[in-house]
Amino acid sequence: MRILFGLFILALSVTGFAAVSQAKDVKAVMFYADWCTTCKVLDKTLNETRSKNETVDGADYILFDMTDGDTREQAKATADKENLGKLLKTYGAATGFLVLFDVDSQKVLHVIRGGAKEREIVQAFEHALQG
Repeated sequence: MRILFGLFILALSVTGFAAVSQAKDVKAVMFYADWCTTCKVLDKTLNETRSKNETVDGADYILFDMTDGDTREQAKATADKENLGKLLKTYGAATGFLVLFDVDSQKVLHVIRGGAKEREIVQAFEHALQG
């Protein structure tokens, strides 16, 4: 019974996020590399925040992995597929941050850097999705 109730709540959370995000096609794009210490710090903070906040957890996440030539090529293919080419061109192979990007307007809504705290992350997502 608890599992079904949990799934019901999860479904409501995802549905609620979908209603908000229909107004804007916002992607949370992580510029990451295996060798990037800042990336690992941000990834840890982001995962902790996602586990506590449904707005942050419900976002449409995309990873641009800049670890090596092969992963950069995969990032380019993903960018082309997801209409994120302008974003990838803007930041290139830089790493250690997450960009909240409005695909429809092709505008950066917020950049979350490696030292960001949970509160800053939540506020950035709320502003990007509601603003």
